[in-house]
Amino acid sequence: MTKTATKIRTHSEADYEAIAQINNALFPEFPETAEEIAHSDKQRIKDMEDPVQPIKWKRFVWEEDGKVVAFGSYGQAPFMFHPHKFEVWVAVHPDFQERGIGGKLFTHIVDKVMAFDPIKLSSWTCPEKVPATVPFLEKRGFVGGMKVWDSKLTLSDWDPTPFLDAVMRVEEQGIRMMNMLELRELWPDWDRRIYEMEQGIWKDIPLPDPHTDPGFEWFKRHVLESPNLYPEAAWFAVDGEASVGLSVLWKQKAGNHLATGLTGVSRSHRRRGIAMGLKVKALSYAKSQGHSWVMTDNEENNVGMIGINKALGFQDYPSWMGFDKILKEEA
Repeated sequence: MTKTATKIRTHSEADYEAIAQINNALFPEFPETAEEIAHSDKQRIKDMEDPVQPIKWKRFVWEEDGKVVAFGSYGQAPFMFHPHKFEVWVAVHPDFQERGIGGKLFTHIVDKVMAFDPIKLSSWTCPEKVPATVPFLEKRGFVGGMKVWDSKLTLSDWDPTPFLDAVMRVEEQGIRMMNMLELRELWPDWDRRIYEMEQGIWKDIPLPDPHTDPGFEWFKRHVLESPNLYPEAAWFAVDGEASVGLSVLWKQKAGNHLATGLTGVSRSHRRRGIAMGLKVKALSYAKSQGHSWVMTDNEENNVGMIGINKALGFQDYPSWMGFDKILKEEA
């Protein structure tokens, strides 16, 4: 019997196509191209060099007979930054699962993280799509935590007409709704204004760890310079000289569907129907451009936004769940 040659190594640029194929085989509704992953990595490397909160991040691959069949990583979230909290992640191609690859790669990654004296490890999974990951994480001491509900709107079946009154009610308050291209023409410092508004909104969005401000340069790198930015489908509410709300759709390079980014309204303007009006604007534009469907997600206790999405016709989809392993109590 020929022995299979395997090894774990740090990923290289030559691995991006294989990494994309593994991701897309596991999660075809969230496809990524090799180019998108490479771009994100370049921006993440800049995050590692940030003078205020430099993150730690590294990706590894499992190579079998010269072919990459699994990958995993450790990293830190700049918008929930803590120097001793880490996210760990492993993905194994469906054709190579149930062979112990995921467990060995996961152990390798956690061993590497331990050099940084972590107090908490976190991971995410979709129990409905990959149920085996739940006992996998629990066996390693992880406990289920935050749940994020995904939902999907098929635009070909969606009629915006019943929701046009929501747009009218916003406009009757003297609030203008415009997309990012129009906003650029309105204010020379439009990017700074959007960033500052978003930081206020993020403070009230449920997260597994306290929100931290990653900084304006991070915002430019990961939002404004993203290859998935879709300025015509990024809608904003403007009241006088202030931006007070947004609803953003992101374009996917692989496929004709869209992903929902941040939807939110400044505290001073909530409960006035602005979020609904903005979502109707964004979704109407998406439908007019022939996009097939839109995905969104919400933390399970965010009843306000979940209610808006259900009213618009979003249907439940397999959801994600966070798992945490506490190694030390936070000081």
